Amino acid sequence: MNQMFVCYWRDSGAYARCPLAEQSAFARWLADDALLTSDVGVWVEAFCIPVRRFETLFSSEIPAGAARLADKPMTGPIDEHGYWGGMRDRIPASDTHELSSLLEGAPSMADCTETRGRRLVLAAPENLCLIRSAQDWSSCRGDERNSYLSDVHPVLKKGMKFLNGEPG
Repeated sequence: MNQMFVCYWRDSGAYARCPLAEQSAFARWLADDALLTSDVGVWVEAFCIPVRRFETLFSSEIPAGAARLADKPMTGPIDEHGYWGGMRDRIPASDTHELSSLLEGAPSMADCTETRGRRLVLAAPENLCLIRSAQDWSSCRGDERNSYLSDVHPVLKKGMKFLNGEPG
């Protein structure tokens, strides 16, 4: 069984005050060497991403996930969708920044398969692209639901399958 919590903070100060902070009980538990021999695998991904480098979509009138962080409501159709590069075009920073990868030719963790008994810490380089996809179309109705199920969902599944096979 896997359990996952996805949390978003508006600023690094709020994150520093959360239970993941260095002096918290959670942080002490996470640092305990007993975890290295446990039958439970634990990972933490913690990033502070400026809003200008964030992108999100949702398929209903109710904002979900990172969309709840927006300073103003996000509504209406998205023009930057349904073509290669649409996600990049939805990132505000892409208007003024090339967002080129610093990982070209860099060593990859993709070949590191044995992690039991190890604690791995990776530093994220600038312009790292994190992709999280989770859709809840249960509140979508009519044309919006039909459009999602016939046009968006098949492309999303195809893209996620590609990314799963191409981690670098």
